[in-house]
Amino acid sequence: MATNTFSLYWVIENAGKYTSAPTAYPTKNDLDAHGTFLDLKRLPAEKNTSYYKRLQSVLPLRGGANHNGLVHALTRELGLQEFIGLKISPVPSSGGWRAPAPFVQITSTNIILYSSYIDEDNYEIDKSIDFFSHGAGYLLEDVIAEIGTSSYFIAELGNGLTGQEKANGLFPGTSSQIIYKEWVPANTFFTLEHTDLIPGTLYFSETSVFAKELSSEVATKNENGFTFCWGISTPVTQDGDYFVNYKRGIVTSKKSSSGAGTCRYLYRTFPWHVRWSPIAVYSLRDANYQSKVFETEVMLDNSIQHGLVSIEGSEIYSQIFDRSPCLWGE
Repeated sequence: MATNTFSLYWVIENAGKYTSAPTAYPTKNDLDAHGTFLDLKRLPAEKNTSYYKRLQSVLPLRGGANHNGLVHALTRELGLQEFIGLKISPVPSSGGWRAPAPFVQITSTNIILYSSYIDEDNYEIDKSIDFFSHGAGYLLEDVIAEIGTSSYFIAELGNGLTGQEKANGLFPGTSSQIIYKEWVPANTFFTLEHTDLIPGTLYFSETSVFAKELSSEVATKNENGFTFCWGISTPVTQDGDYFVNYKRGIVTSKKSSSGAGTCRYLYRTFPWHVRWSPIAVYSLRDANYQSKVFETEVMLDNSIQHGLVSIEGSEIYSQIFDRSPCLWGE
């Protein structure tokens, strides 16, 4: 018996078209709804776990028109991550610190270690580390090595970092924090919320109750003789007298507060956990950064002024002019 074959075929023209493999995109879910509310879009092909972590950082690490706010926002928008870069602590000694009054300051260009810091006019610098230039403090591991040569401070690398990260990503700040307003309880003996207060920075709104401080740390020295300081169990004897244990944050007063008064003070935050981000933001109004942007010149009256731009400044201003033409005729 004879058989016959019948076939059909088509020719599809593909001229002018692009052919590629399909790309998988995650479907939208409740996280995207939260992202719309928080004004944080999902990055291309970003998985739910990463997007969830970025959404969680919106409120605690808020963006804003300041240094920290810009770093928080840029780091989050680019899908990067912030870490604790360094943990800086004073060297302990006999239940206290080896340094008389330890203090650490991080600027846009330097880490300054103070063995004693009383105020802006009374301090002693132990070590200054320049991490802006390609020098001994360029990387985080270099900064730790430099701090290790100090007799008063030690430092550790934060979790999740290798030490090869640039140190200019450290957040500027100080090792002391200010409490602008803390309620004072109605009692003659109370403990403040923080310990290791800086002597001389504690102020009360009820000046009649806290009129005269008898703490040895703020005793007025007699330039023409001797000053005797001693500790007794009940140092306050008259109305208005009060005594402060700055190390433990304990206040003893003769009169009781009304319960409606407040106080403000500075306290040390050691060990100080310094945040780090791969994003570095600088301000041309920052005096420390200006020292890197301009060359220093001595005027005829021996005053120090900024002169021509340095290599750093030339690159910065070239980028500014390229992105915002402001020269004549443009």
